[in-house]
Amino acid sequence: MIHLKLLGVPENIFTYNGYPKHEIVFVYDGKFKDPSVYLNQELKVVEDNGDVFKATWHDPDFFNAYVRLVPEGLDEMLGSCLATKF
Repeated sequence: MIHLKLLGVPENIFTYNGYPKHEIVFVYDGKFKDPSVYLNQELKVVEDNGDVFKATWHDPDFFNAYVRLVPEGLDEMLGSCLATKF
């Protein structure tokens, strides 16, 4: 990643699979050094504990009351980055 800029650090308290969870999210604006990364439909992501999952790209209008962008307020934090980034 290059040109990193910290946008905020929201705290999120939520329930997952019936258990209370707590997370602190560091939200950055940045660019991948290799622009071909943006051509991938999905990216492999590896957590610190070794868990693997996929991340996918979505337009801002993909999210709604049923498919939420979380944590709450992330859409406002990202602001114009969502509309102008790519």
